[in-house]
This record gives sequence, structure tokens and C-alpha cells, in this order.
Amino acid sequence: MPRVFTSWKEIAAHLGKGVRTVQRWEHELGLPVRRPKGGRRSPVLAHADELDAWLHNRFQPRADGHVAPGDLPQTVARKQATWLNSRTLLADSIKLHRELRAKQHQLGVEVSKRVLATTQAAAKLMKARKRGGGEYGN
Repeated sequence: MPRVFTSWKEIAAHLGKGVRTVQRWEHELGLPVRRPKGGRRSPVLAHADELDAWLHNRFQPRADGHVAPGDLPQTVARKQATWLNSRTLLADSIKLHRELRAKQHQLGVEVSKRVLATTQAAAKLMKARKRGGGEYGN
């Protein structure tokens, strides 16, 4: 008689994973779990031999111990590609942010120098006016 599990806790214990992990596997990887009443939140049933076969077929480790993307279902491979694209986009955004920040700093230094030069020129002009001479004197 095949062994039947009737709770997430039993399924997780059989697979040696946490409850949330096996629930995620059902949603994302198609873990063979039955829901007699239908619906997403109804009780679950799973056969040990189906779980073992699914686990064996789904995760074929490579020689280095990693699971190859080709061994994953299409939805997970797409999510992995999307995640990699998002990660690349994030890295590019961070690089651009750093470049813009450096440029902003350079512009700030340039503006400060110009303000200082303008302030010094204005002070020089004011001194010349007070003395009544200079090029703009009255």
C-alpha cells in the first residue's frame, strides 16, 4: 500500500525541507500534490512514490552539485532569467548612479570655484568704488 501524506508538515518531513519550501515547490515547480476539495487553500494529499519520482526527475544535479537551468521547469527557468536580467539591470543602474554622483560632485566643485571667483571680483569692485577710483569709479 503506497504511503499517503495528508499535510504540508508530513510532505515537508518526507522531502527533508521546510513547509514553506514545499509549498513554493508546488506553486513554482509543480510538486505533485492533490487537493481533493480543489481551491488553493484546501487540504492536500500526496503519495510518497510520486513525490520521490518527482524529486528524482526534477532535480538532476550536475557533477558540480548544481542544478542546471535546463533541468528546471520552464516557468522557473524564465523566473531565473528574469532574476538575472533584473540583477544585471540593477548593477547597471548602480554603476550609472555612481557615475552621475561623481559628475554631480565635479559640477558642485566647479560651481563653488566660480562663485568664489565672482565673490572675489565683486569685493574687488566694491573696494574700487569706495576709493572712488578704479575702472568703475564715479
